Amino acid sequence: MADLNAWIEQLRRCEPLAERDVKTLCDRALEILVEESNVQRVDAPVTICALLSAVLTGPYSASTVH
Repeated sequence: MADLNAWIEQLRRCEPLAERDVKTLCDRALEILVEESNVQRVDAPVTICALLSAVLTGPYSASTVH
């Protein structure tokens, strides 16, 4: 967890992560996501369609997330 907090602070300073740290972060995220019941594994390539108005006006819209 200490690494994660350090990575977050590093990114907040707009400093890039080392490639090995990005790989570790992605591997950990994958471990967590595969345990979620609402996450489905799909093969690439994938086309994602969404209601754009929900993205622009929802609680996590571009205007509220920084």
